[in-house]
Amino acid sequence: AYLPARLTEAEVEALVADEVTAAAQALGSQPTMRQMGQVIKAVNARAQGRADGSAIAAKVKAALA
Repeated sequence: AYLPARLTEAEVEALVADEVTAAAQALGSQPTMRQMGQVIKAVNARAQGRADGSAIAAKVKAALA
């Protein structure tokens, strides 16, 4: 009852897409696997513990591949 509501798959995918776009704008090109850690860190910060870290990492990896 005291835990925050979990994010849905669609919400996590939206966060990943937003952060990949933000990273692309910051870099001036599409981020690669080298920037994967930075994108994961940004998504985790926005998710605030409401999503599983391994699920976030998998979605970021899929988005960057």
